[in-house]
Amino acid sequence: MNEKRGTVSSNCHTKHRSNKSQASMEYLMVAGIAFVILVPMIYILYQYTSDLNKDVTDSKVGKIGTDIANTAEFKDNAQV
Repeated sequence: MNEKRGTVSSNCHTKHRSNKSQASMEYLMVAGIAFVILVPMIYILYQYTSDLNKDVTDSKVGKIGTDIANTAEFKDNAQV
C-alpha cells in the first residue's frame, strides 16, 4: 500500500514539474518570437529616422546657403 502512495506521489511531482517545464518553454517561445519581431522593427525605425535626420539637416544647410546668397545679392544691389 505504501508503494502505491509513493508511486502516485512521484507521478504527481513529475506532472507538476512537467507543467512548470511546459510553462517555461512557452514563455521562452513567446519571448523569442517577440525578440525576432522587435529587433528588425527597431533597426528599420532607426534607419528611417537616421535618413530623415540627414534630409532635415541637408534642407537646413540649403536654406542657410540660399539666405546667405540672397543677402549678398541684396547688399550688392543696394550698393549699385
